[in-house]
Amino acid sequence: MAVGHPSTFPVETITADQRQALRQYITERQESEMGLREPVWLALVINGEKPACYANQGLGSSPLITDGWTDELAGQAVPPEMEIDVVPLEETTPDITVADVLDAFGLSYRGLGGAGWYVARTAWRLELLPTVRNGATAAYHRRLGAFFGYARADINYFITSEPPRPQPAALVADGHYTPEEIAYTTFVPEIFEPEPERVARATRTGRTIRDRMAQLARQWELPALEDLAATVYEEAVSDCRDD
Repeated sequence: MAVGHPSTFPVETITADQRQALRQYITERQESEMGLREPVWLALVINGEKPACYANQGLGSSPLITDGWTDELAGQAVPPEMEIDVVPLEETTPDITVADVLDAFGLSYRGLGGAGWYVARTAWRLELLPTVRNGATAAYHRRLGAFFGYARADINYFITSEPPRPQPAALVADGHYTPEEIAYTTFVPEIFEPEPERVARATRTGRTIRDRMAQLARQWELPALEDLAATVYEEAVSDCRDD
């Protein structure tokens, strides 16, 4: 879907209705404890600092939310040992949809595969999306990576490397990074090669994004965004320590 009246980027101020929509969206993500990084990347898209992102259609008890290669990470959404409680639908259905939030900011979006929305600031960028959902081909991942604005080197690494790829906790275990340092990479959506120069750049980028969320929270009068970013970072630090 392409919205007819896109926002002017960057978004210096937001309206009361936009603030309410974004606040409720953030709250739903936090309460579900899933897809916590999604509002961070959407905020960057809204502000004109990121060309595109992925937004899961569900709120409340939502499945895995990712920005990038969803097939790669889908298997990690619910570990086999996790016990799942079934909650009545009426208790998990929020008063707002993700599409409501995207429409509030005049963003363009399109479904691919039925699970969520591929979101962009401009309708033309949606034409970069693969025309066929086929995660087995390099061409598919190149087009998807280009849509998200990932660096060519990161796209190539994803295509040529085999899972499981090194996780942040493993980099900490090697003794080269502290949990507090490497946790900033959680704000970087793309998968990148764990070589020192690239990790250092991802750490700097992640720190910049973390600081940017605090700035936007003040600029948009939206404390929930800063609270969310703090939660995302603290959980990343904890994960690196626990593993």
